[in-house]
This record gives sequence, C-alpha cells and structure tokens, in this order.
Amino acid sequence: MAFSLLEKYQAEKKSLQAEYDEFQKRSDMARQDEADVDEYIHRLKSYAGADELTRRMALDLIEYITLDENPRKKSIPRDIHIYYKLIDRPLTDKKNALA
Repeated sequence: MAFSLLEKYQAEKKSLQAEYDEFQKRSDMARQDEADVDEYIHRLKSYAGADELTRRMALDLIEYITLDENPRKKSIPRDIHIYYKLIDRPLTDKKNALA
C-alpha cells in the first residue's frame, strides 16, 4: 500500500514539474516578446518623421522580405510580404529562403 502511494506521489510530482516547466517557458517567452516589442518601438521612434526609407532604417527594422510568384498576367500585382525584426518570427532556414 505504501509503495502504491509513493508511486502515485512520484507520478503526480513529475506531472506537476512538467506543468510548472511549461508555464515557466511560456512566461519567459512572454517576457521576451514584451522586451522585443519595447525594443522595436524604441527603434521605430528613433526614425519618427523620416521622409524616406534609408539603408540603416531597413537594417534596423526589417528582418526579410518575400515576394509571391510573378503572375503570368502583367496587370496582376505581385504580393510583397515584409517581416519585421523583433516582431515577426525569423527564418528558420536562411539557406532555403526561396523555397
């Protein structure tokens, strides 16, 4: 009987530790996301009032840009997707960015 209670306790402890670790991971990610947003806003404010996009601005703010496939008809515009640093998820495989 005591052995059964010990096994239950160990299983519950392991389950609760895994749950705690998951909550901790989520909390850390939320804090990092908040810090990233704050940093991005700080960078954006430093360029407030700019009339044109400069190379320095692009390097500070933009992670990467993708273009959709070129349509066969010239009258249909191509979609451009801009992914911002600290806001959007970075590329996982930069060698295969065009795939």
